[in-house]
Amino acid sequence: DSVIYQTLSRGNVFHKKVSEISCVLTKKLLESQDIKTILLVPIYVRDEYLGFLGIDNTHNEKLWHEEEVSFLKTVAEMFGNFLLRQKRKEELKELSLRFETLMESMPILIAFRDKEGKWIYANLTTEKYLRLEGIDYIGKTTFEISRFLKNQELREIFKKGANSDKEVFGTGKTLEYPLHYKKDGKDLYLTIKKVPIFDENKNIAGVLAVGVDITKEKKREKERENIQKRLMQKQKLEGMGLMASGIAHDFNNILTIISGNISILKELNKDRTKDKYLDKSQDAINRAKALIKNMLTYTGRTETPRKNIELNTEIDKIYNLIRAAIPVNIDIIMKYREDSLYINFDPSQLQQIIMNLLINAGEAIGKNSGTIVVSIGKKTLMIENIEKLTHPMEKVEGDYAFIEVKDTGPGMPQDILDNVFDPFFSTKSSGRGLGLSILFGIIRAHNGGINVITEKGKGTTFQIFIPISEEQKGHKGENKQLISKEKSEEKKRLKILVVDDEPWIREVLSDVLSIMGHNPETVEDGYKALRKIRNDPRYFDLVIIDYSMPDINGFETFIKIRDIAPSLPVILSSGFLDKGIAKDAKELGARFISKPYKIEELEKIINETMKDRLS
Repeated sequence: DSVIYQTLSRGNVFHKKVSEISCVLTKKLLESQDIKTILLVPIYVRDEYLGFLGIDNTHNEKLWHEEEVSFLKTVAEMFGNFLLRQKRKEELKELSLRFETLMESMPILIAFRDKEGKWIYANLTTEKYLRLEGIDYIGKTTFEISRFLKNQELREIFKKGANSDKEVFGTGKTLEYPLHYKKDGKDLYLTIKKVPIFDENKNIAGVLAVGVDITKEKKREKERENIQKRLMQKQKLEGMGLMASGIAHDFNNILTIISGNISILKELNKDRTKDKYLDKSQDAINRAKALIKNMLTYTGRTETPRKNIELNTEIDKIYNLIRAAIPVNIDIIMKYREDSLYINFDPSQLQQIIMNLLINAGEAIGKNSGTIVVSIGKKTLMIENIEKLTHPMEKVEGDYAFIEVKDTGPGMPQDILDNVFDPFFSTKSSGRGLGLSILFGIIRAHNGGINVITEKGKGTTFQIFIPISEEQKGHKGENKQLISKEKSEEKKRLKILVVDDEPWIREVLSDVLSIMGHNPETVEDGYKALRKIRNDPRYFDLVIIDYSMPDINGFETFIKIRDIAPSLPVILSSGFLDKGIAKDAKELGARFISKPYKIEELEKIINETMKDRLS
């Protein structure tokens, strides 16, 4: 009944005989229950209508007295306050549940401490990161919790946290600091922020602690630093290589002239006693030539005679040669591989590597008693392993032979580690030569990699990774390129016209198509392509056109080809990441491939294009 609802919702009492009610439905409903009179009092609390409280009379048409109505209104108000409290309890309970759900699902660390520094809440992420699972930490201070922890590193972290809590309570200011520790053997980096919580009187009532995991960001930052370092190393090598090549050419010419003149003087000199001075000059020339050779070796610009050598046997020979050069206070332990391991290497350069590493390890140990362990083995390196090397090889996954030289010296600080392979670098008062830089150049020239592990007080380990000889690998697996070539030779050898304004793309694409077994020709623009096709419309089986070219682009060239040779298949390619180009190509009846593409992708689209032509 709208009349009843409007009366009650405005805070008024509805008091009437049933016979006087105007709403027919309401009247019939009440009469069916023998109700003669009703009294409805609104439950209205703080301007909020919650419902009504009603009584009725089934005996006669009685109208209640004002005192009875007033009493009922009081009861309704009391009941309304009760309902309101219950409603607020439910709302508070729901709010608390939502808060807890939100906090538990957060990927960041969140914890609250009261004004006494006692923990009153921590989410699951905090428990997980700080290993608080199973620990009754609620109601305890950060310092008290540290006593329950078995991990010494975490105990120190909690002590640091307790001190930062005190600082926030003392200053009333937000505090932020980095945190680094190991969890399950992995480095974790966090940013911790402590925020004071104030009450209505602006007194500190507690502290909110928030922690954000920045491990991924730190890892990316470290990767960027490594890339930058490798780029600088590469640029330095390229610069030195150019310089060394130029110096070697001119310097060797000069040395040749000097050496020739010395030989002439020795022939003309009748007083043989002076020969020793000429011999000394010749020795100096030989040392200069050796220095130039070493510089070129460092930059990887020398070609040396290589042969398949068995690593165990070769290193055993070297050990017998240099054992006398290592002081007697240092033990050398050799750990050979049980089976044979072959590498394609220059034996004299392998000798130089082992000699440099052992002498370097001996100098690191010094006059103290110590041990050098030389290990030989085999390891499969994936891309993720290669990227972690101090000086990685080109990213070629596969099996590598490794030589490891580990000493018990004092280890190297970071500044020495960063420069240990630089020419003329030495920890002595002045550099004594190219030293370990020669090792770097030799390994680099043999497509190998180097890893250095060092820790203060725990020695240094040099790991050298060298590709295993192809002869040892045998013919267990077939070469993918050869397979591709053999397969393509079974099919028709296609005459393919490549149209691209970039010379290196033309060259690479021509090589790839040749490997597939096709016969490619290249031109640098659309006009030259059209002239070739116009000369003999049936000569080419397929045309591959670059979309973006000056003067006449790929689409325009394709449309003109349609006029000359309507059935000639065309593949459009582009380096632009624009879906519209692929869509337009399809509408024009051409296949589309985006750059860069793999050999398999190109071969697939060529096969599909030629299949379309046949169908």
